[in-house]
Amino acid sequence: MYFIKNIMSIQLDQILGLFNQNEISTLSQQTGLDENKTATVVQQVVPTLLSGIQNNLSSNGVGGFLSALDKSHDGSVLDDLTGFFQNGGNA
Repeated sequence: MYFIKNIMSIQLDQILGLFNQNEISTLSQQTGLDENKTATVVQQVVPTLLSGIQNNLSSNGVGGFLSALDKSHDGSVLDDLTGFFQNGGNA
């Protein structure tokens, strides 16, 4: 909950900094992408996700954001991340 309430004040560099070489390597192994491509995807996806979260919070507040997560996002995209990224981020 702290993350959601304070998303506006979090610096993008701080979040991207959480993805060190070990995390990139793990994601690479899980998705089947090489490490350079995985790092590129992370650098592209994180800002997009944060922007979407910020827009939702600005429009709907924390309650609306949590409701949207509960109703619309079941996490199934995580079942096939490789396919998701190979399709240009379209589920």
